[in-house]
Amino acid sequence: WFLGVWGLGILYGVNMEKYKYELMVLLIGSVFYAFSAFFSVIITVMRKQKFALYVYVAVLIVFQFATTYLVKSDGIMGASLSYALSMGIVALLYLSIVVLQIRNMSSE
Repeated sequence: WFLGVWGLGILYGVNMEKYKYELMVLLIGSVFYAFSAFFSVIITVMRKQKFALYVYVAVLIVFQFATTYLVKSDGIMGASLSYALSMGIVALLYLSIVVLQIRNMSSE
């Protein structure tokens, strides 16, 4: 984390220290994205890709409005929160789909 802020500051020639909390939120969002990518592969292997489309369309609709509000109210932190929240919701919905599909397969 400290190396990231320091490294980005050197790379861009700008003091990034004031953005360290935003960068942490983006890092958390990236962890959620990694989980959603993992669950996406599982959903694809289960041949249930149509659910991925439903998830992304639902998240798009909700976060189209939420992002506008968050960015207007909190600026860069709002954009960071929007990313982290949307990736967290995608990961959670994907996990739900995987769990439900495994339960359906077990009951058959």
